Amino acid sequence: ALNLGGAAAFGAAIQLDGLSVTSGSWNEAAVLPNSDSLQEVRAVTNNYTAEFGRGMGAIQMSTKSGTNQFHGSAYYRVRNEAFNANSFYNNTNGIARAQFRVNDFGGTIGGPIIKDKLFVFTSYELLLHDDTPQWTLTVPTAAQKAGDFSQTVISGTNGVATPVTIWDPNNIVGSPSTNVYQRDPYPNNVIPNPSPYALKIMSIYPLPNQPPTTAFGANNFFAEGKRTFNRSSNNSRMDYHHGKQSIYMSGGVSIGRVTTPSPYTGANS
Repeated sequence: ALNLGGAAAFGAAIQLDGLSVTSGSWNEAAVLPNSDSLQEVRAVTNNYTAEFGRGMGAIQMSTKSGTNQFHGSAYYRVRNEAFNANSFYNNTNGIARAQFRVNDFGGTIGGPIIKDKLFVFTSYELLLHDDTPQWTLTVPTAAQKAGDFSQTVISGTNGVATPVTIWDPNNIVGSPSTNVYQRDPYPNNVIPNPSPYALKIMSIYPLPNQPPTTAFGANNFFAEGKRTFNRSSNNSRMDYHHGKQSIYMSGGVSIGRVTTPSPYTGANS
């Protein structure tokens, strides 16, 4: 979410090796080159020419090219929850520090194919990232899942807990002369014959697993689960020099997957 010159996020143009890689969906970068494949990154924010026709500025990225000597690099970056402090919210609510792990491997190599004329540069990156999203949610109680709302309260006048009223959609009373109609409430706010389809939908929700934090039954469920981000990417560039003229070709392949659990099927549900 890039923000330049006071414009809104996702309002900047993004270029890679002189070509626009700004996506048409959210103006995000449609191509994410490996960090070690980049030679230069520039932020253009004012006095730019008409070639930058989007937003309040532009991000320009240039990739590395090979040289007359072979050069290579390798790196490994790591993040782990062992290096992190727990959040204030978790400490307050007695929630343990969640798993957060990043293992990022990569390397580059570049050099000549034909000295002084043809050069190649390639990079590879493997990202393995696991974290643990945590959810504090509100789910229906066992009684509510069965159609019994006799113990359910809502915020009434001045925030006072007030018994909820459940209206029968199939029982309408009124007077044609006054054109006033109103549904009858269910006695004691209990639905006597709930629809089996509604019960099936309600069965998707787990039961509460912690005391609610309000008089209205809010935040009565906590869950956490493992989320994984995996990405393997290769960027390559070939340059050809002929006198004062030069041409280049660049491209890459990126394969990734994000697996996100549902809060209702988390480890604690």
